[in-house]
Amino acid sequence: MTASDFQTTAGQVEVVNPDLYLATLTDKKASLEIEAEVSLGVGYEPVERRKKEKIAIGSIALDAIYTPIRKVKFVVVNMRVGDRTDFNKLVFEIETDGSIKPETAFKKAVDILDEHIKILGSIEIEPEEVTAAPKKVSKKSKKTE
Repeated sequence: MTASDFQTTAGQVEVVNPDLYLATLTDKKASLEIEAEVSLGVGYEPVERRKKEKIAIGSIALDAIYTPIRKVKFVVVNMRVGDRTDFNKLVFEIETDGSIKPETAFKKAVDILDEHIKILGSIEIEPEEVTAAPKKVSKKSKKTE
């Protein structure tokens, strides 16, 4: 049995990884009924963090991985602009699970980074008073003859 065997409501839920292995039925007469709960979230959430929720008898709680990003790689390469060769270009490679386009993921990441930079820029930092350390006076010994 794979994820493609799930019966979903058209337009409301999409199985992103239809080849995902779920179970093996060893008897031709066997049947399996699975009711799955889908929720939104961010990042990774282990079962232990959700223990507050009341789980019905017969249910199996699983760790949740909400991130659609599988891999991100970046490389800085030299770039030529006209006669100048002292420019750099930042190249990104973004791999997703198919639930979001890499371009959309990149734009969302840029928006998040922009918000964080705005927060950092709004922090008022009081300058520390710096006092110069006292200079050490070296004593030179003179040789007497």
